[in-house]
Amino acid sequence: MDFPEAQIRMTRRNTFTTLFTPLFTLGASLSVLSFSMSACAPRVSTEPWSTKSQSSSVPSTSTSNSSASAPPTQIAAPTSFTQASNDAVLREAAGSTDPSTRAHAIEGAMRQPSLLRELAPKALVDQNRGVRFVACMAIGEVRVNEFAHLVQPLLTDESNSVRAAAILALTRMGEPVDPTPLGAMANSDDLETRANAYLVLGLLGNKSAINLIRASLGKSSPLANPLRVRLVDLQGAEALVRLGETREIDSIRAAVFSPPEQEELAAVACEALGRLKDEVSMPMLRNILSSNAARERPSEVRLAAASALLALGAPTTPILSIAKQYVSAPDARVRAQAAVLLGKIATNEAAVYLKTLRMDPDATVRLCASAASLSALAVVPE
Repeated sequence: MDFPEAQIRMTRRNTFTTLFTPLFTLGASLSVLSFSMSACAPRVSTEPWSTKSQSSSVPSTSTSNSSASAPPTQIAAPTSFTQASNDAVLREAAGSTDPSTRAHAIEGAMRQPSLLRELAPKALVDQNRGVRFVACMAIGEVRVNEFAHLVQPLLTDESNSVRAAAILALTRMGEPVDPTPLGAMANSDDLETRANAYLVLGLLGNKSAINLIRASLGKSSPLANPLRVRLVDLQGAEALVRLGETREIDSIRAAVFSPPEQEELAAVACEALGRLKDEVSMPMLRNILSSNAARERPSEVRLAAASALLALGAPTTPILSIAKQYVSAPDARVRAQAAVLLGKIATNEAAVYLKTLRMDPDATVRLCASAASLSALAVVPE
């Protein structure tokens, strides 16, 4: 599949959420469901639009519009740790044969607008819909207004997810655009399309979408994976909260207590609470980080809870102690998620650990650490 499913959750599973779980900045604004992107994120589905984002909706970066499966990503370990070397890693990733790696490079470049301007034009015409989706979302987030003419053609893209992202990007750039296609997308039987429509409707902030979203929640085929359906509904709940329906926050809080076999749902819920600035949830998030919970909650959920607490204004010292626990985790996906968290902490000590992760044997971890380092370098100049 292609990767638009809500996630690229940037992290979660996860940074824009609907297509494939964004790991980085997108995850923060996009719903985790959407992309749950983040190759740099924990066990995220590689399907289109899985969620931040991540993410249940980010279009898949697998091989829907691509040819055969790409070989493992090869990204050289850096020989220095300057901003230039971080940029070089992202440039190399943007040219990878693996679409999820290309998408993560674009998401990571959001922290360096000049680099995003360099990489985005090619990504907007990428053969993979997930990459095109992430490029649109990134351009809209950073407000690269001079690229409006490059985004305009994507209003007629073959992918609903990409069209939704183009509507959001152009609206944010102040361009006239018709948002009505989002209504049909929100009622689509396709989970990726619906999750990404929810994501965009929530970010647009138009309260007239409330009844539309509410009426379409829970809609799915009897053959659909129940977890994916719940992730999409979680994306819808987040959109409703963004639109002022604060009572919907209860369903997101409840998802934090999902059983171990639904750890992705719990991780996505944690990150959503952080994005929505739900201070009421801070005690439950802290409980996930407690020593007792360490034996009961998966590492991905604990890292997502730490990220949410950081977004809610928690002190960086205890959050850093959580991130440090996973810098040497056996699972590369967990180390990548730790790198993203360290980039958000952006303290002197966090930057030291990011240097270690930039030399990680896993290429995806190095990519995530390089993108995260773009923030840390502002704190610890070379």
